[in-house]
Amino acid sequence: MKSPKISVIMSVYNTPRSFLEASISSVLTQSFEDFEFIVVDDASSNGEVEEVLNRYALKDPRMEVLRNQENLGLTRSLNRALQIARGMYVARQDSDDISMTHRLEKQFKFMENRPEIALLGTRGYIIDEEDRIIGRWEPALAPPLVKKKILRGNQFLHTSVMFRRNAVLDIGGYDERFRYSQDYDLWIRLLRKYDAANLSDYLVKHRINRESVAFKRERQQERNLLEIWIRNLKEKNMPPEAVVYFSRILLRHMVPMGARTFLRRTFFRGKSYRAILLERDK
Repeated sequence: MKSPKISVIMSVYNTPRSFLEASISSVLTQSFEDFEFIVVDDASSNGEVEEVLNRYALKDPRMEVLRNQENLGLTRSLNRALQIARGMYVARQDSDDISMTHRLEKQFKFMENRPEIALLGTRGYIIDEEDRIIGRWEPALAPPLVKKKILRGNQFLHTSVMFRRNAVLDIGGYDERFRYSQDYDLWIRLLRKYDAANLSDYLVKHRINRESVAFKRERQQERNLLEIWIRNLKEKNMPPEAVVYFSRILLRHMVPMGARTFLRRTFFRGKSYRAILLERDK
């Protein structure tokens, strides 16, 4: 059987029906059609997920559904998908996010023309549960700037990336010690050996709401981020001056969640997606 050019991988856990359907549809209606779509159901506890996945898989043979017998988390689920992926390139898609119609086509053309690039992201819109745009993701674009700014923080929206499968497998895939921020750790290790870039096009819509990991697991994400920095500093994947940015994360982590909520509602109204969503809860 001929291998597809791209493997799109997604992990699903109890994603609401409307979000999941919109996300899957945005993949299956891409202008670039030579791909396989591997979806891992991470032991969802509601019947809606199974029904939606089965329905779409029956309609489109490019879609393959794997089911975990127990909840393994995003990191291990993505590695499971990576192990069976056949495409030269792997594209990520979160189960409540949306890809623009020409996303895969534009990323594929760029990667084909730039063999030195192993990781490619895009700009993106941040949307709420009602599909309203509440922010924009505008990372560094050119490879030299990406390598410089990755020390300060993540320069890739996980749901937007496409990477060379062999390059990621060569460095061991996602590190399963990290339940959160596993993407940032992978990019740091990948950029030690390869170049990376972001497209200036807005090719994804990344959904944020009060049930998102970014809200419910903010402190856990920070703990993983601190562990990632410590490990990569020890292994010399990051230069010594990166400790300056590490200290900023450490200081932020020391601020209690109640104080953060107060500061966002009082001093940062309308200045971040978290502040916007908190304002709507009032």
